[in-house]
Amino acid sequence: EWKRDPLFATLPEKYQSAPWFEKLEDKSYDHDLDADFLEEVTWLRDISNHARGRERDDLAVATALFDWTIRNIQLIDPPKPQSPVQQALLDQVLRRVPAEVLLQGEGVAAQRAWVFVLLGRQQKLDIVMLAVPDPDRPDQPRPWLPALVHDGQLYLFDTTLGLPIPGPGGKGIATLTQAAEVESVLASLDLDESHHYPFKATEAKQAMALVEASPGYLSRRMKVLESQLAGDERVVLTASPEQIARRLKGIPHLAPEVKLWAAPYEAYAQRQLEKTGPRQFKELLALEMAPFKVPGFHGSRSTMMKPGERQEALDELVRQGENQIDSRKTVVSRPLRIVFPLWAGRLLHFRGDYDGESGAKHFYMMARPGNDQLGEHVAELVSDYQIANEQAAPRDIIQKYDRVVFRRKQNATYWLGLISFDEGQYQTAEDYFRMAPLEIRPDVPSQWIAGAKYNLARACEAAGRSAEAIKLLEEDDSPQRYGNRLRARRLKEAAKATP
Repeated sequence: EWKRDPLFATLPEKYQSAPWFEKLEDKSYDHDLDADFLEEVTWLRDISNHARGRERDDLAVATALFDWTIRNIQLIDPPKPQSPVQQALLDQVLRRVPAEVLLQGEGVAAQRAWVFVLLGRQQKLDIVMLAVPDPDRPDQPRPWLPALVHDGQLYLFDTTLGLPIPGPGGKGIATLTQAAEVESVLASLDLDESHHYPFKATEAKQAMALVEASPGYLSRRMKVLESQLAGDERVVLTASPEQIARRLKGIPHLAPEVKLWAAPYEAYAQRQLEKTGPRQFKELLALEMAPFKVPGFHGSRSTMMKPGERQEALDELVRQGENQIDSRKTVVSRPLRIVFPLWAGRLLHFRGDYDGESGAKHFYMMARPGNDQLGEHVAELVSDYQIANEQAAPRDIIQKYDRVVFRRKQNATYWLGLISFDEGQYQTAEDYFRMAPLEIRPDVPSQWIAGAKYNLARACEAAGRSAEAIKLLEEDDSPQRYGNRLRARRLKEAAKATP
């Protein structure tokens, strides 16, 4: 029953001829094309299942998924390519697909939107990207925000502001119809005479819908596989842009032509640089993943073996004859095994498995040893390098390992704060978010200062300390500063309205 979706023809020609589409009609698994996709949709399913909480109404579920996205995906500005190094940084960011955005915990506004759309898909919600005409570039619509298709309306969520667009009078979530017909809806997002929301009612009246349907969701083999899954294994592997387009018909102020969203295909095209890109680009990719590849010990009796005990433990495993070596030369055994704690913690975090010796918090704690232990961890990595290469480690390699181990600790601290927030442990979350910006060195600045400050404000707000939250939001100078000031203004208004 499979057929190529008609909206495929709305993609720019350069993407229609890309290598991903050569095997759309195949029914056989292709590891190079499908492995990463299946990993990504599994993460999205697991996250969406626990992030929705107990919500049942579609709009409430979408709101919960959006809030998770904003708290967990720190907003960043794309680097400005004024040098080869900055160009490599830009390429590194723009090549990220949702799995990498989730793993790294940060992204530009469009990547946040992409994650939100796909989280919704796993909960059977249709979320589309809205754009408006750009007079300077008639062939390239100006991206606006993602919107939920619900009850014949489009509900607006702004991933740049980090807020749903409020409805008339600040109540509820605005629809596209309200944004187009009630001028005050978008005008209420102006901060002051000098700071205006960049979209107006006149532009909302010309909105067009773009449907996310990246290559995996359009293939025959994923349709076959999806039909065979049931129960806990069930995961959404396909999308029908044509059906979504039919749901959009008749929505006021929406252009009749619906197209596939080209941005995901631009990211996939950017990924070709992994093979052909310059040296700086490949080095940045390796550095990006390095904290996830730092190993550690995990056993049933201790949370973390001291690095100095590692060789003794390995020798004992060999004597017991219980160890197995896989392709990555990772020792695995029943009583004791080497793991990659930041990677393990991240996957368990996505599943919502937080507690116990097999929980995310356990592995995140493994990934953040005390300052007195950092040197020992680096020494073990250097020893591995020297054994593998049969030579002394150069100074730059030692410095690199030192920075990577410290970055791993920074990541683990921040993500422990996010877990504490999810659990409603706001004081603990505050402690981690206050700690994250302090864990810095001249050679390893924290990438989490903006996210920690925003989430600290959210923790204060959730704990009922609005004045502290307002102060943090108003002082913010991050890429989300405009939306954070809007949030602070709403908190002030709510405080005034409370007797």
